[in-house]
Amino acid sequence: MPVAGLASPVGPLWLTEKDGHLVALDRTCPSPAHCPTETISLPGQPVASPLLHEAREQLAAYFAGRLRRFDLPLAPQGTPFQLRVWRALQDIPYGRTCSYAELAAAVGSPELATRVGAPRAFQAVGQANGRNPLMIVIPCHRVIAAGGGLGGYSGGLEVKRFLLRLEAGLPLPDLRSARGLGILVLMWSGLLIAGLFASISRSTGMVILTIGMVLFFALVYFLANAAR
Repeated sequence: MPVAGLASPVGPLWLTEKDGHLVALDRTCPSPAHCPTETISLPGQPVASPLLHEAREQLAAYFAGRLRRFDLPLAPQGTPFQLRVWRALQDIPYGRTCSYAELAAAVGSPELATRVGAPRAFQAVGQANGRNPLMIVIPCHRVIAAGGGLGGYSGGLEVKRFLLRLEAGLPLPDLRSARGLGILVLMWSGLLIAGLFASISRSTGMVILTIGMVLFFALVYFLANAAR
């Protein structure tokens, strides 16, 4: 199956094609053998197939605020119920959100709610939403908690927040800057803990060990996010 990577404001995205249809769009590469870093492309650069080229261009237009609805041949793989949920997701307008209860109603799940109970029906819809293989193109990020909270998102809550702000026309955060701030907060917290150890134990070795651990975990955190 042809695979193409795309550099985006939310990090690398991986597109997979099968039999002339887009079957996956995710932040995780479907097969490491097909996803070396050098295959991550920018708009205007060649990709594996005309469909992946068109998908990449539409995604670039979406992130630039110029495209509100994707026009791509899709073939997500799932159960009949999951497919119903994913079709309903595509009917949520750009810039709008709905709750899991509203999504369940849109899927046509009154019979499901009657059979297993409303809470379990909403849970089933939520699970199908979370297994959406085509993030962004099938806009599962537009489903939020009933109280207005973000709810869950397989792509990460910071990405969900970014997408909702993009569609609402609000100022967008720099996700990599946010990760850098997280590293800074982690390091300062560690230094404060080290100072606390110093005042309690007066052990230089313990302080050095604590600082070393903080720096190590900050480095791991940085490398993990740099690869996203």
